[in-house]
Order: sequence, then C-alpha cells, then structure tokens
Amino acid sequence: MLHRDDGQITLWSGGASYVYGGVFENKSDFAKVSSGMPWLSTEILAIGYSAELKLNTLRPKITAGLVTSSDIEILSGGAEIKNGGMSGFYIGSALSFGVRNVEITPSLLFANIRFGDGDFYRFYGKPNIPAFIHIGLSAEYEKTHKIGFTYDKADIAVLSNKDSLLFRSDNYCIGGNYKYLFTPQQKPWKIYAVSGISYADVFADGALTAANQQYFLFPYLFYNLTGRADAFIGWAMLSADISGKYLSRSVRIGAGNIFGGRLYADAHYQYRKFYGDEEANENIVKINLAGSGIVFFDCSLKTGGLTISDKVRVYLELRKILGYYWGMDKFADIGGTDKKTLFDEIDWGSLMKTVLLSGLSGELRIVF
Repeated sequence: MLHRDDGQITLWSGGASYVYGGVFENKSDFAKVSSGMPWLSTEILAIGYSAELKLNTLRPKITAGLVTSSDIEILSGGAEIKNGGMSGFYIGSALSFGVRNVEITPSLLFANIRFGDGDFYRFYGKPNIPAFIHIGLSAEYEKTHKIGFTYDKADIAVLSNKDSLLFRSDNYCIGGNYKYLFTPQQKPWKIYAVSGISYADVFADGALTAANQQYFLFPYLFYNLTGRADAFIGWAMLSADISGKYLSRSVRIGAGNIFGGRLYADAHYQYRKFYGDEEANENIVKINLAGSGIVFFDCSLKTGGLTISDKVRVYLELRKILGYYWGMDKFADIGGTDKKTLFDEIDWGSLMKTVLLSGLSGELRIVF
C-alpha cells in the first residue's frame, strides 16, 4: 500500500498451488492494483497460471495469464490523459536441466496488450503493445553461485482511435546479474547477495496530421515528435534471513544508480497559413540522467506456521519497505510541477499516516 494525504494505491494478491505425486505442481495466482490518486485513477487485475514438472534431470514449466483494467485517467500538470482500459495476455516457458553440478535454465515470455479508445490531451489516440519479448538464461552451481542474462524488447505504438499509426517506439534492455547464497551448516540463518548491470534504450518517433486525427489539427499543418532515452544502470542487494521455531525475520537493503544516460525530445512542426508558414524546431526536454538513484530498506516478520489441525497450517507475514531517492529534482520542471519549501505548512497527521502505511504489506498463507 502507498498512502498519502491525497489518496492511496493498494495491491491485493493471492494464489493457490497443488502438487500431485511430488513431481507435478500447479499454481494459480491473482493480483489487483487500485489507484485513487489524483494523478492516476484505475483498477488493474491480473490472473495467472503455471504448471511445472519436476523430474530428475529436467524441469519443464509453462506460464500463462490475462491482464485487464477499468478506465484509466492520468493527470500531469495541466495535461489529462484518458483511456477506455486495457486487456492483454502473456505466455511463457522455461526448461531447467542439470549438467553435473550446474543447473541451466533458458526461458522465454511473450505478451500482448491492447487499449481502448482514448484522449491524449492534445490529440485523440491510444497506446498499443503488440509484442513484449523476454529472453533469459541462467546457470546455477551447487545452489550457491548463480549468474543470469536477460534481454527484453518491447514494441510500443500510439494509434489513433481508428487504428492508424501515430507514433512508434522501439525499446530494448539487456543485463546481467550474479547471486551468491551463503547458508552455514547447523545455523538458523542464511545470507545472499545479488548485483547486476543493465543497459536500456528507448526511441520514439511519430507525427500528427489532419489526415490521421478525428478533428482538424488546428492551427498546425503537421506536428512531428522525436525522443530518445538511454541509461546504464547498476544495482545491488544484500539479504539476511533468520529462521526461528515460531518467528522468522528477514532484512534486505539495496540500491540502484544510473551511471550514464540521457533523455531528450524535440518537436518539428509547421503552422497553417495566417498563423506563420515557416517550419519550426523546439527542444521540449533535455536531461542528463546520470546521478539518479534509489536506496531501500525492507524488513519482515513471518510466523513459523500456526497448526490448525493435523494437515492445516497457517503462515502470517508483515512487511515494511522504506526508500530514499536522489537526483530526481531534475524532473521537477517537467509538467509544471509546483515546488514546496521547508517553510510550507505540514499536516503532521497525514505525514504519520504516510510514514506508517506506505510500503506496508501483509500476507496470509494456508497450507493443507
């Protein structure tokens, strides 16, 4: 849950799993996100299913799911974006196999998301994600060392409400990570560390004309927009888990930072006659992303299992996340964001709710 004095965002999730014969596991889960913030109003529901066969040398797995949402409304400064909601699906597979003391797992995921008719403040249109592809490869040695590589590609477009192409965006991200797990013998605790690097690149280009809009593009003859963003990111996390007979504790601390990257966008347009016939170029935004990052602290308490009957056990977990970011002030001028000073009046009651409730989550799990 993210709670602020002007609204909140809540996440509800759950699931069930069943193991047949000790080798075939079925699992279903769901997640619901509800946002009542002034700058975002919507409800998103995701339902998924996975099946895994655990054999001696092979572990094939398939996953599939559906995603849907209610109407979406986004406010940013004076801009208002509305959409009739989204619907989509995803399907994936993975195959783990062992080679001596190494377990190798290639994986693949494909997703497609479509949106309803919408309004992008300055023009009519809707986003579209015809293809999202995730390719992964990991290798784990004796359950202690694990390295992984990922490649993600997302083709994103903006269509008119009549399904003609307005803007296109080609995006990809490639990264690698390393994980080390330390579990001392006859000790009730374990420690693992994970770190990684990633590079992401986003490019967008498109144009609005009177021909691809539902209204007369007044007073422009055309309006072309081009933008690009790239970032080199490094991140790391350290986790410690302590298991007790009745209570388990977990502490995680992590950080991520952008070491290099930029964001820029410019517009090329021309007015109609009587409003100026000359073509014009305008730099909309140009930002150096280097030096932006976040650090977080996550702690949780979990019961060791409350016995209800001979075959039924209940697990409870309470988690709290705290975070701090830096380098975000460079985005303050985008969208006309109002800045506040330290001398502005503080609502201490709302501030305490924000501190206590934001990043707080709970989990109830029943095993039978």
